[in-house]
Amino acid sequence: MNLQPTDSHSHFQVRNCGVYFLTWIRENCKMYLIEKLVQEIQDSSAKSNQVAGEVVSGIRTVRSFATENEESELFEEKLQATNQLKNKRDFVTAVYFLFRRHIQLAMQLIMLYAGQHLIRSGQMSSGDLVAFIFYQGDFGSYVRTLVHMYLEMTHSVGAANKVFEYLDRKSSVPTDGKLVKETLKGYVEFQNVSFSYPTRPDVQALKNVSFELKCGEMTALVEPPGGGKTTCVNLLERFYQPQSGQILLDGRPIEEYEHKYYHNKVRNVGEAGGQLSGGEKQRIAIARALIRQPQILILDEATSSLDVESEHTIQQALSKDTGQTILVIAHRLKTVEKADKIIVIERGMVVEEGKHEELMERKGCYFHLLQRLSRNGEQSVTEL
Repeated sequence: MNLQPTDSHSHFQVRNCGVYFLTWIRENCKMYLIEKLVQEIQDSSAKSNQVAGEVVSGIRTVRSFATENEESELFEEKLQATNQLKNKRDFVTAVYFLFRRHIQLAMQLIMLYAGQHLIRSGQMSSGDLVAFIFYQGDFGSYVRTLVHMYLEMTHSVGAANKVFEYLDRKSSVPTDGKLVKETLKGYVEFQNVSFSYPTRPDVQALKNVSFELKCGEMTALVEPPGGGKTTCVNLLERFYQPQSGQILLDGRPIEEYEHKYYHNKVRNVGEAGGQLSGGEKQRIAIARALIRQPQILILDEATSSLDVESEHTIQQALSKDTGQTILVIAHRLKTVEKADKIIVIERGMVVEEGKHEELMERKGCYFHLLQRLSRNGEQSVTEL
């Protein structure tokens, strides 16, 4: 049997290349459609998981407002959206396999018809046709396997696209500082700091704010609702970068400090422990922060869940000459009154600062805020 290259074999090779090219196009189209649907399914599943997580974490609030049915319906709606996308994906897959099978049958019919025409014209023997069909079947299966593996790999990469986006994402706050000091005093200075949150760039949370936190002193931030004290804490912890102005630590911009070193020196008292009461959480958080001996301690509502006696004990411990710079965000009047300095922020600007007695004598914003609380019979500065 003569299997040397002839014109007839060349014709079949051209047809084979066309078949493989059509196979590649077909697989690409299938993967494009499936990949798009997989991405939509992932997004939809993430939304439903987010709803479930929010409900579970806030189950006490859900129960207190008796909105179990509404939350269940919302979760069911998200699940239905995901289910519809999965049904669409399965439909596309079924149509693809049906189309692929018909294409394969059509290709085989065309090959047999062309082979029969070549045999009748004397350009090919029946033995050559049978040998070529076997050869093409084996070689074609290998090519299809390689194409399928390549496209599956491409599909997997596409499915993990969001993961790679997060891994390659660059922080808007630079963390490449190298400064590490052997001794840190803890003198903090805000110099004409202005800032707007990325979600609301047209609204300034801080406007040319300037104040200082001295070593060994307790400074309290007081504000009306939305005044900007939380923003000051976020900037001091380097969660954001101010648009203008700068924050200095011992005379050096905070972005110059090495990232881990800086956050070891600046500690914010938070809460943790799902089986503990609010007061127990805050006691543990304060103790954990003090054990680390940071140079700058941020107490953001750190004693809001403690009783008066416990709060007084903690204040006495913090009032000792530890040399730490302490920034207090508190709702209780007694906590604010005992601070070495009180800074009043209103509409993103510093309007007053000084001791409690000095601010009361000025009868300014701080005085009027306390007067309003007194008229309402309140003992906290929750409205601040």
